[in-house]
Amino acid sequence: GGPGSGFTNTPQYVIDGVKFVDCAMNHTAIVKNDGTVWGIGQNTNGQLGNGATSPGSSPVTTPVQMSGINNAVRAIAVGWGGSTLGSIPATIILLSDSTVKITGGYQSFTGASTYVPVTIPALHNIIDIKGGSNSAFALNSIGEVFAFGTESDQDPGSLGLGSSVGINNYKPPTKISFPEGAAPIVALSSKCDGRFSLALDENKNVYAWGANRFGQLGNGMTSNVNTPELVATNVVDIFAGETFSYILKSDNTLWCTGGSGYDDTYGSIWMNLTNQVRDTFTQIDPTAAPMNLCTPGILPVTLINFDYALIGNTVNLNWSSGEEINFDKYIVQYSLDGVQFLDITTLKGKGGNKNYTFTYQQVNPVTFYRLKLMDNDGNFTYSEIRSIKIKTTNKFVLSPNPADGNMYLYSNQNVLVKSLEIISVNGRRVKIINNFSQGQAINIAMLSQGLYLLKITDTNNEIEFLKFVKK
Repeated sequence: GGPGSGFTNTPQYVIDGVKFVDCAMNHTAIVKNDGTVWGIGQNTNGQLGNGATSPGSSPVTTPVQMSGINNAVRAIAVGWGGSTLGSIPATIILLSDSTVKITGGYQSFTGASTYVPVTIPALHNIIDIKGGSNSAFALNSIGEVFAFGTESDQDPGSLGLGSSVGINNYKPPTKISFPEGAAPIVALSSKCDGRFSLALDENKNVYAWGANRFGQLGNGMTSNVNTPELVATNVVDIFAGETFSYILKSDNTLWCTGGSGYDDTYGSIWMNLTNQVRDTFTQIDPTAAPMNLCTPGILPVTLINFDYALIGNTVNLNWSSGEEINFDKYIVQYSLDGVQFLDITTLKGKGGNKNYTFTYQQVNPVTFYRLKLMDNDGNFTYSEIRSIKIKTTNKFVLSPNPADGNMYLYSNQNVLVKSLEIISVNGRRVKIINNFSQGQAINIAMLSQGLYLLKITDTNNEIEFLKFVKK
């Protein structure tokens, strides 16, 4: 870690079960798989969100849990240094209900002092958040961008709201105006110690604003820009550093603009080119020596979240997309063992920044689900796996089991049966028995050998599943 972080330059274990992490200069925000948020590093201004602060000389090295957060999608660590540098550190949290909270950052990123997360009331239907040293941004589901925070006297223009913002004056969330003809925004990029930002629209155009002393905006100049300006086209991915920008074009070529920093201590951004300041996007080759990296490419889609809701044996799979660039479809898959997956259905992409839902009647007590994400060129990647368990009541017994002719269903609690369904392990309904009578034989002679599920609906409309084997 850096100076004041409490950590050395040697990697060490911190925490597990993590799905997202973001670092500022002196603190780190960590989102776990269960939606809780944890923090390490400096807590001088309440940026860790646990209701306390710690002196600058006493960084937190054992992760502390942020108060009241259990549904976080991501959390970003913003700001650097402290009030002497005009930037009070904060953590900004995007929740699964598309609202945003903030802790710390008083007078830089929020107008109210807080040491625990509080809602930013003006932000709704948010799908992504990014932030720099002074300014933060929220992207909503229809491609609008809202800026909030401050602008420093060193580099005015970082909010992208024009020339009337004022230096070191907190600005609440305000919609950014992009040039006429700009399509809805699908991606943002901003770095915790940077004072400029990039935005990508759904037509593959890149817009830039903010600090530009190193030519990092790529507009052929080195003066700051206080509103978004078109700087590149035919782009599929963006990255804003502290003093430089990278863009990936549709043909998988990598381009760079800006400088390597305030000195050459930490190496060059230019890979195979000479290390110098450039103020227009220039193609670089990461595969050339001495870098020897792979050819750049892009995942077909960015998933914001992938969750589920379970009602009885009805599974509602829900997910939200960020970027959908050259994207074709989602293939919903299931597995009984978490290893071998089969397709259930296919949903075509809607164009990015959209919500998706798929409903499925789960017949197995435990089933694993994932999404296969395919682009128009046939490339694909997978989502994380979700494991869903159905409650069983054990009110019934099926005998004999295994069987090859007739089986009989017995109730342990004198519960009457309304209907029965025989279902194959891949979810296909094989047989339905309505108006089932107590003691009635269940004939399975026509079934192929293998494992099946018997779905039992009782007169209280409660459902139970029993496994059986056809010999």
